[in-house]
Amino acid sequence: MKYNIIVFYIYYLSMSFEAPIRFLLNAIDIPYILYIRDVLLISVIIRHLLKRTAIYDVVMIAVIGIYAVVGFVFTENILQVLWGIKTIYPLYAGLIICEDYWNVFYKMERLYKIVFLSGAIGLSLHWLIGDPWWVNMPDNALTGIENVRVWHFSYDGEVVNRLGGFSRSSIDAAILLLIGGAYLMVIKKNYLFYTLLLLGALVLTTTKANIIAGGIMAIVFGIKKFDKTWFIFTMKVLTGITIGAFVLIPIMVNVLLDIISSGDYGMAYVFLQSFEDRLMNTWPMSVDIIDGYGSYVLGRGIGGIGFSTVLFERIAPYPVVTDSTFLYMYGSIGILSIALLGYMVKRVLGISDIYTDRKAYMLAVLFGFFCIGITTDVLNQMALLHMGIAVGWLIRNNDGEVY
Repeated sequence: MKYNIIVFYIYYLSMSFEAPIRFLLNAIDIPYILYIRDVLLISVIIRHLLKRTAIYDVVMIAVIGIYAVVGFVFTENILQVLWGIKTIYPLYAGLIICEDYWNVFYKMERLYKIVFLSGAIGLSLHWLIGDPWWVNMPDNALTGIENVRVWHFSYDGEVVNRLGGFSRSSIDAAILLLIGGAYLMVIKKNYLFYTLLLLGALVLTTTKANIIAGGIMAIVFGIKKFDKTWFIFTMKVLTGITIGAFVLIPIMVNVLLDIISSGDYGMAYVFLQSFEDRLMNTWPMSVDIIDGYGSYVLGRGIGGIGFSTVLFERIAPYPVVTDSTFLYMYGSIGILSIALLGYMVKRVLGISDIYTDRKAYMLAVLFGFFCIGITTDVLNQMALLHMGIAVGWLIRNNDGEVY
């Protein structure tokens, strides 16, 4: 097995069982050991650059370099910039791993099955009996490391913790389920079993964007059973439309607020509250920070928006976690983000309709990423790693070439 794939396995498994791993490492007072996985993934990038440099390497390094400088100019904090680079580097690693990944695509069935089924089991256990690492593992006071990230939602006047199972948070659990579930829905004949298990497990996470993405995928994947060519065509169009919504929804704040305020949604309004909060607060605040402490053309640079501002911001009056992957992209690289997304739509729609399992899975990854990213900043490392693989596939895939 190639080095890149070994690292992929280690990274994927450590992400999937991150909560109990952190629990054990914290118990024996060696919490930093887990970050060996990041060293290994960075070594994939270094090994690649020492061997050969492709055009996408030059582009990626140039973009990171230019917008790191922009980030430093606007934030005046090198740590903030470095954190921003640390957040996105799995995307670059995915670009590099792409070719090796395709060579062992079908051999990864066992890995995806282990991660997917264990994720569903972990959530079930968390729901039924609770997990010790979610109850007995406080944050590390010396390092400031969050051992688990507990998200909440309100129901009937009570604050309820979201379930994460073996993952570090409910959002991580949901994303890992979608990644593994989509793979198994593509290559396994018992599609219905994995679909129902995926949807049931996603409901336990109570992450609405992931549930919506999983539900849409379940419906569209039903087409595959009857006509695979139409399935590819449908996924292409759906992904293109989703990228459009990914850009437009966060900037159509006033229109969407008018729609929500003019309707009577009854009990369904419970599910719209967090979306309304994004429209009224999070997204306008993100745009204000980009405009007032950055540039409409350049954004704020790498590290200028997102969780890095929570940790290090000292120029802007308040930190902003965008809850929109588009706003995170725009805040980091400005209008270049719109150009890159336009290029991706062109590449997606230009793919031939000839069916292959790999093509089906990559379209599922792209659709899932952008669907969830409409109302969430999808910065989960495995999501970015798979997104890098998908972008690498788009770059390398020429019309008529069947991946």
